[in-house]
Amino acid sequence: MDQIYRLIDPRNELHISQQLVSLVENKLNELGILSRVFGRVKSVDSVKAKVASRKEQGKPYGPNGPKMQDFYGLRVVVYFTDDVDVARRVVGNLFAYDSESVSDLSRDKFGPVRCNVVYRLPEDLHAQSLALQRLPLLDQTLEVQFRTVLSEGWHEVEHDLRYKRQHAWEQHEDLGRVINAILATLEGSDWTLLKAFDDLAHRHYKSQDYLEMVHAKFRLRFRTTGQLEAVWQLLAQDPALAKELFRVERAAYLGKLLELRGSVPTTPENVVLLANRFFMRDLQLQALEPPQIKAVMDRWEAQQPNGRAAVPHLAKQALEHAAPDGGSAMPLLRTSLS
Repeated sequence: MDQIYRLIDPRNELHISQQLVSLVENKLNELGILSRVFGRVKSVDSVKAKVASRKEQGKPYGPNGPKMQDFYGLRVVVYFTDDVDVARRVVGNLFAYDSESVSDLSRDKFGPVRCNVVYRLPEDLHAQSLALQRLPLLDQTLEVQFRTVLSEGWHEVEHDLRYKRQHAWEQHEDLGRVINAILATLEGSDWTLLKAFDDLAHRHYKSQDYLEMVHAKFRLRFRTTGQLEAVWQLLAQDPALAKELFRVERAAYLGKLLELRGSVPTTPENVVLLANRFFMRDLQLQALEPPQIKAVMDRWEAQQPNGRAAVPHLAKQALEHAAPDGGSAMPLLRTSLS
């Protein structure tokens, strides 16, 4: 076995890891998700140590039994806790799902939250791997760990200094609780961070600073732009339209964005235009769409099974402008898509 280990070329395996990082990183950047992606390949010593550990536990790896699934590993670190689910969807669209180790959240207990998902390695990358060809104990998989940026440092310390040296922490449960309490503080900070940006978005909405409202509400890695000033002028002229934009749920917006066939640059103006097509359906905003966005959104609408469903608040708005005596309706202040 040692002779086989020596045949592994770390540079070759690192090249595969870099390709995996690029696949995930490019898609997250395309969506504008604030994140960092790290990749690693287990060293020969680490592989040998894990093989020996499993054998001692009576659960040895074998060609016809369980195999090591984390020879390739990625860590996706997102800035905001609600983006963990978004990142999982992104990665799930790139690789075939295999299994997962995700902690059950409990109100009565607190400890490290695991969100580790195993995916199948793409066939083209599998074909490039000498390690997978020469070591039958390795599975054709990669493990992806999802973390928030606040919890990432804690997990690094916990893994290297507690998980790998569990014997040193035996009979010191009080200190283990202190370590877990630090994580509890960080998890609370994750939610406090979200609340701060929600409050900031609301304040900018109230002050009619709609550009900053979009920045704070959607929390994306925006590209700078000085184009489409007409988007902000239209929102300034129409408080009702600005209110509809403020009410768009970020999670719902990102969910729709994942359905698109085609890339749209993540600028504040484009977010407004996409949100309009997804939810608000204002004709004046739609008229401001550049050709690239119009083409992407026209394709998206054509793929909807029954066309776009009616929007309840638009029907309500029409009723509010109806003549009280049952006569003809008064003209709307703005035109919305039917």
